[in-house]
Amino acid sequence: MIQESPKVLDEAAKKSFLTQGSSLLTVYTGALALFKFNETVSDKSTAMLMTCFYQLWRTEGKSPVFTLAEAQRELREQDNFGHPFFWAAFYMTGV
Repeated sequence: MIQESPKVLDEAAKKSFLTQGSSLLTVYTGALALFKFNETVSDKSTAMLMTCFYQLWRTEGKSPVFTLAEAQRELREQDNFGHPFFWAAFYMTGV
């Protein structure tokens, strides 16, 4: 049986990370979750969503996925942020 050298395996892993994206890297590095978004998002709504998420997560202790959904609902109810552009692109992976 022919075995590849560790250096070759490391290069293959790096290539895999580049092609699989940040989700695989998240799992590899031991992170439990990763916030992601699918498209361009507003800086202001992102800041508001993340602030709301962390406040809810720290005070209510719910799972990150449920907390994200609640933060998205709260942002949707704000004036000028009801359109999905401001909140719908966010999701979590690895949870």
